[in-house]
Amino acid sequence: MTYAARLATLGNCDFGIVTSMAAPAAPVRIERVDDGETIEWMRPAGMQAVPRDADLVMLCVRYEQLDAAAKSVGRGSAPVVVMTPIFPKDYARLSAALPARIVTSMPGVVAYRNERGVVRYWLPRLATTLVELRAASGAEVEFVGSLERAGMAAKLDPEVLQRNMATTLSFLPLAIAIDVGGGIDNVLQNDELLAVAIDAAKEGRALGRSFGKAPAWAAVLMRFIGPLALKAGVALARARAPEALKYTEEHFGHKLRAQNVAMARSILDLARDKGARCDAMERLFALIFTSLN
Repeated sequence: MTYAARLATLGNCDFGIVTSMAAPAAPVRIERVDDGETIEWMRPAGMQAVPRDADLVMLCVRYEQLDAAAKSVGRGSAPVVVMTPIFPKDYARLSAALPARIVTSMPGVVAYRNERGVVRYWLPRLATTLVELRAASGAEVEFVGSLERAGMAAKLDPEVLQRNMATTLSFLPLAIAIDVGGGIDNVLQNDELLAVAIDAAKEGRALGRSFGKAPAWAAVLMRFIGPLALKAGVALARARAPEALKYTEEHFGHKLRAQNVAMARSILDLARDKGARCDAMERLFALIFTSLN
């Protein structure tokens, strides 16, 4: 939604939103956290399918919804930019369903909807939106140019899938720990859970490195994954950016339980296929699997 609202400010982009339920057009207030910039965007009415003459499709769904969402894309030829983190088997499955149309990406926008229904978002300076480079020209190249003109750092990169995997594998164990623990403070106060989460993150980082390099900002953050550093970092964030912690707990916590479970299963399958060490991830992920019973 944030991408669409900012692109709409260019005045030359038409949008449609495909939803499973009828949704009328409605105004949405979108606020940038760091500078207070506000966009009043009229969200388009929901559609049941992507028009055949669409120039580009952004697939913005949760991980466990990918296969169902791919069916709603239709039979057109427009490239489908997948904003969701995916793994090789997902890529192969989506590519089989939508031949020559899948474009991997790595979002650089962080957003959530607060209790007032307002979308609040950040554009981290170091987190550029990456879009897979497939050709020197085409809809995705124009898409990246439009993002830049709309004030969102973006660039084409031939190794987006690998970078996204390396980042996701490194940080998802921490997100799952927040979900299992019921919040950041609960994780930090539970030495056993914190220890297994850190070990799982290290295993994830090693697995991710076997596929590619994470973006520079992610690699830097991973160096500070440790009990003392995490506690100090959270204390600093609570003092200077409490809303960021609120977002982290709401976004990566129980709200995304189904996604966390699905991604945890895919990660363990990936690790086992690679013969990679995953003892800590198995222990951590078992806690979230148990919660389903």
